[in-house]
Amino acid sequence: MTKTISASKVIKLPRRVGVCPACGADLWIDISEWTQLRNGAWIAGECGVMTECTKEPDLAHRKAWMAWYHTHMGTYPPMLWKLSDKAYRWLRRNYRFEVNNSDA
Repeated sequence: MTKTISASKVIKLPRRVGVCPACGADLWIDISEWTQLRNGAWIAGECGVMTECTKEPDLAHRKAWMAWYHTHMGTYPPMLWKLSDKAYRWLRRNYRFEVNNSDA
């Protein structure tokens, strides 16, 4: 059974689906593309789902962000697409979205 939520809602990927391969932290799901199904329901677009480490510091804290970047970028990019694909499949099974014109 799918749940319908606002397209602007922040979603955390369940740990059983995936965690950050660099540090083991939880992952946020970032959705930048939407697809409307024939029945009018909206889902995340397959190419618009990305995962982001919840431990990534704000860019305003440049030193902390650079340290995070150097520890993550050696491990993260090769796993990025695999994790994003898992996140997309999980979203498709579990969620539909209320999409406004500004979201689509």
